Amino acid sequence: MDNYTIEELNEHLKQYDYFVMDEKVFYINQDFFENIEEKNLFLLKNAEEDKNLRKIEEAAVFFTNAGIKRLDKLIAIGGGATTDFTGYLASVLLRGIDWICVPTTVLGLVDASVGGKTAVNLENGKNLVGTFHSPVERIVCLEFLSTLPDSEQVSGFCEVLKYAFLDKTIYQKIMDGFDNLELFNMCHDYKSQLVEKDMKDLGIRRILNLGHTIGHAIEKSVDVSHGEAVAMGMEIKLRLFKPELIDTFNVLKEKLRIEFPLPQSISKERFEELIVKDKKRVDDDLDFILIKDIGDIEISKIKPQELFDKIYKDSVYGNIFQ
Repeated sequence: MDNYTIEELNEHLKQYDYFVMDEKVFYINQDFFENIEEKNLFLLKNAEEDKNLRKIEEAAVFFTNAGIKRLDKLIAIGGGATTDFTGYLASVLLRGIDWICVPTTVLGLVDASVGGKTAVNLENGKNLVGTFHSPVERIVCLEFLSTLPDSEQVSGFCEVLKYAFLDKTIYQKIMDGFDNLELFNMCHDYKSQLVEKDMKDLGIRRILNLGHTIGHAIEKSVDVSHGEAVAMGMEIKLRLFKPELIDTFNVLKEKLRIEFPLPQSISKERFEELIVKDKKRVDDDLDFILIKDIGDIEISKIKPQELFDKIYKDSVYGNIFQ
């Protein structure tokens, strides 16, 4: 996929009138977005905190007052939370309009902008209200990445780490040395192929949830980024079920320049509540994505209490849960 410069992106977007943008992205690049500022621009002050139904209603009122119509397109410019928000808004506004995704983070480029999952959070969990509504266009502009704080870079490359375990080709590319655009496009293409086979996340696409059930519960329990929480979820699975791959996990972290501290403590009560309410559950057991080897993933089942017992006995993570 082509890599636009910000100037090229700005020129391309002149044809559109309705935008949702992360406020930080807008102000950092305000000189390039003068034409957007003059249009119908809805800013998200804190995209993850704004990812809720109250803000959706506020945005819907804003755009309907501005005169948006069924054949108009909504343009999302920001990270994964911004594209989640905009995609969901587009899916329900006027019973559904098209939207275009301009991801500005590594996480957005490799994961959140691909696959059509849109969602907002509820007080009792992440992404519990959402739809499947793919963008009609995804625009890559790697210049945005140069303005990201290190924490955002780490979060995004933690999600890339997931793809390294899912696909041998991506794993080998990371081990041999990689160009960012090429690696991001490989992750995008891999996920796109799975989505084509299983749009509604009921079959093979579920392997993309690797690390996410545990990760989402950690993310909602303590102050860590989404990518870091997913990486912790993957590491816990490896420690419990495939410890011989921990060295590989650590080598990949080094290749991707990932480092993150473990939380000092996580509430057992809060963690268990979030695991039990995981939106991907279809029965009393948890879907559990197990890594057998690089590129060899198994979808199995595990009872929540069995998982809790194993985690709490782990010599590294067990002491964190209190």
